[in-house]
Amino acid sequence: LTPVSLQWESRKTAGQPPSPRGYHSTIHHDSRLFIIGGFNGSVVFDEMLTLDLAGSAFLPQITNFRLRFQKLNHNELI
Repeated sequence: LTPVSLQWESRKTAGQPPSPRGYHSTIHHDSRLFIIGGFNGSVVFDEMLTLDLAGSAFLPQITNFRLRFQKLNHNELI
């Protein structure tokens, strides 16, 4: 969302973007967005993805980290 025009703006990103989903949580910390869990209509996701806003790039997951429980329609706070 562009604050001045209050319009959504598409941006190009590098890396592998996540599959479409809803019911996820997103946390903004420093210059990164962390996308946690979600649901696409048939699959409940148990992953955490990272978007580096400064570099406009989705960062690769460097571990086999998976959430202990599938996350759907939840809240997060840092």
